[in-house]
Amino acid sequence: MKKGFTLIELLIVIAIISLLASLAIVSLRSARVKAENTQRLSDINNYITALEAYALDHDGKFPDIVGIATGPNSAFGCLGNDYPNGNCYTELRPIPEDPNFINELDDYFPAMPIAPIIHHNTLGEVEGYFYEKISDNSIKIHWFMQGKDQSCGKAQDQISGNQSNITWCTWSNQQE
Repeated sequence: MKKGFTLIELLIVIAIISLLASLAIVSLRSARVKAENTQRLSDINNYITALEAYALDHDGKFPDIVGIATGPNSAFGCLGNDYPNGNCYTELRPIPEDPNFINELDDYFPAMPIAPIIHHNTLGEVEGYFYEKISDNSIKIHWFMQGKDQSCGKAQDQISGNQSNITWCTWSNQQE
């Protein structure tokens, strides 16, 4: 009469358990990325609502931002506060937070969340929600989504990174 398992039976059971565990880990990572991207879209929708409410209360004018100049009367800066080192990052350069901008929006959106780092590369980190003021009544909001070809929600424009696993999204209050 046979007692216990043979070595081959035990190895087969261990291999099956290992395979099932690896499949579970992959699906959990995928679920985490989807949850983070959903949070990003929720944050962006809240920013859009806050900025539109601000403009309604200020004769259609959006708040100014001190950041990186993108034209004679336009600038590009961070949405949110408390980024590490006071900067949000594109792949090319750090962009400073603007405390005056944050204070202007505080009545409309006091939480002002920041986006988590989603990618590291040789040029730097990719993180952040970005606000671009084109003119007094024209703005764009830019953000990153984790993964190529992700849905950008309300965005009119999206570009997938060539070497990185990100999607760059842009929303504008002006139809282009």
